Amino acid sequence: MTTTMTKAEGARTHSSDEAARVAQALRREIISGRRRAGSVLSERQIGDAHGVGRAAVRPAVQNLIDEGLATPGGPRSAARVAECGYQDVTDLFVVAQQVSAYGCHLAAQRRSQDDLDHLAALLRRIDSALAKDRPKDVMRGCIEFRDESMRMSDNEALMDMDDVVRPRLEAYFEEIDRPFPSAVGFHAVYRAFVERDADAAYAIVFRLYQDAIDALTAHDAEGRSSADAIAVLSGALED
Repeated sequence: MTTTMTKAEGARTHSSDEAARVAQALRREIISGRRRAGSVLSERQIGDAHGVGRAAVRPAVQNLIDEGLATPGGPRSAARVAECGYQDVTDLFVVAQQVSAYGCHLAAQRRSQDDLDHLAALLRRIDSALAKDRPKDVMRGCIEFRDESMRMSDNEALMDMDDVVRPRLEAYFEEIDRPFPSAVGFHAVYRAFVERDADAAYAIVFRLYQDAIDALTAHDAEGRSSADAIAVLSGALED
């Protein structure tokens, strides 16, 4: 049976897409330090900057509040940017490590041939971007590989946890100008999926995140910002 989307449903979908786009842009601004802790998240200014109405801005800001990146305002005051520090980045990577590694453990057991074909095509795209020295395209491919692996886990509770972690994690990845986790590491994960080696998939992904965590914890985090953490991660990827 063919279903037709009503105009109202189409408008809600469009507004939801806009809200997700604005929320991700604001995350990147906060994480990079372009929006300072304590600064006002003005609905009018955000809407003008991104060409959207308040119907998109309000849920975008609420997403940031739910994630702890913003603090709610009062009846007559706007939300403000929350403190986002070096330790917040380290903590996020520790949580993402556990979620992603276990997700890949399950994905190795539950993957289909269609899943493998899709990931193989994605790896070819990543390799092509690497050969052409397009690190941002490599990064986008790595993010998509991670997201597909989580989908393949087919575990509702785990994916609910990932829904909380993923937007912030991707915002950090997008600020790093080199691919992390490495494309080479994803080839190893893919081979583990092919062989249905769940333990190997877990260990490889755990190690990929551990490299970032080790780089972060090797530096004194006291008083440092999330932008400092991004610089440390980018520097570690150069080594």
